[in-house]
Amino acid sequence: WPLDGGRLFHLFLRRIKPADTARRWTLQASLATMIPAGILGFLAFNSFLVVFFAIFVGMDNYRALQSGMPLVNRRGKGRKKKASSLHQDLLEEAEQAMAEEDWREAARLAHHMRSLGAMPSQMVEKVWTILGVATMNQNRFDEALRYLQRAPRTSKVKRAIRQCEQHLDDR
Repeated sequence: WPLDGGRLFHLFLRRIKPADTARRWTLQASLATMIPAGILGFLAFNSFLVVFFAIFVGMDNYRALQSGMPLVNRRGKGRKKKASSLHQDLLEEAEQAMAEEDWREAARLAHHMRSLGAMPSQMVEKVWTILGVATMNQNRFDEALRYLQRAPRTSKVKRAIRQCEQHLDDR
């Protein structure tokens, strides 16, 4: 993965194994292939380019393995985005940080979730709410308003928007 052989291997595994197992096996096989490929590239061809390629592909595969994100986003009719276990864990931690009023950590976790990519729309709405409220409580009102405008109009969000606008008007 991500070259043609890895993609074909992944497609084959998806036909006979659950998607998570196929993903994990594909990435593990790719990692196991990169190590000898890097060594062979250096010893047989005396090429640092092959070594660097093997290192970077290996690092990317390791990151993908750790993230829990699917390798292929298949969105057919009626299919919804599914949150990865990493997204779910981060959301729980962010909500816990909000409950403890650790605004900086809540915002950091929400930004981390955004950086990981595709999430279900309900989770995205929660992320915008967390970012908006946490940023507002750090007295960064302009930035908070931008996040809050993307959040669903709950009473919590409306109250936060009013607070931001009031602080900005007072300046």
